[in-house]
Amino acid sequence: MIRIASGVVLAFGFAALVVFGSPLHFFIFCEITVVVCLLELGGMLKAGGQPDLKLTSVTAGAAILAVIYFGGGHQVAAVAGAVLIVVIASSLLKKDDLAYQRASNTIYSIFYVTIPLSALALLRAEPGGEGYIIIIVTANAFSDIFAFFTGKSVGKTPLAPQISPGKTVEGFVGGLIGAMVGAVGAKLVAAPLLGLPHALAAGALAGFIGPIGDLAESSIKRKMGVKDSGASIPGHGGVLDRIDSLMFSAVSFYIYVTIFLSQ
Repeated sequence: MIRIASGVVLAFGFAALVVFGSPLHFFIFCEITVVVCLLELGGMLKAGGQPDLKLTSVTAGAAILAVIYFGGGHQVAAVAGAVLIVVIASSLLKKDDLAYQRASNTIYSIFYVTIPLSALALLRAEPGGEGYIIIIVTANAFSDIFAFFTGKSVGKTPLAPQISPGKTVEGFVGGLIGAMVGAVGAKLVAAPLLGLPHALAAGALAGFIGPIGDLAESSIKRKMGVKDSGASIPGHGGVLDRIDSLMFSAVSFYIYVTIFLSQ
């Protein structure tokens, strides 16, 4: 019951933010999400005996998102590079045997969390961005639902048994179909002027790329020996648990939008 209630509250809250909020409001939401996810990732690393993420790493992640969102190409490359150098140097200067592992964890975390959420923020800033967000989020949700029920009913062939034994090829195919169904349905409601092929492409990207994000986080949790990334959302685990697929889908769909739909 708690899982359902918190899920409904999150869904309505997120929908209100996308529909009634501005791109700047959504950027602030993404900044908060970056900080929370980096803290959760740091907690998982610590639980697994790895060097966790220090305040400088979390701050760097939030700063890089701001630079990507507000800056141009050259500014992004320069500032992001400078921030990474400072963070890595501060890690390496610590006089302990874990310095290189800490630097490696910092680089991985920033690329794993900050870059995808930057793509999500930039996607909302596109003309018609609220429709794009609703489409890709709905596609991800439908992918999860269809994959779960398809896998439970007819799933036999393991997809990635060493990472997530419960996932099957049949569930993956069901999720891919569900993502396209969800994307088309969301397009009819939130972006009626968007061509059907583009909605199908969004669904295909969510259904194909999204599960890679899910498997990536599952791999981290398995290696660190934790069940969830955190306990931020009652009945759901951590924020990272809820958006692992969406982060990868957002990157792929943002690339698609910049190539085929940007004006």
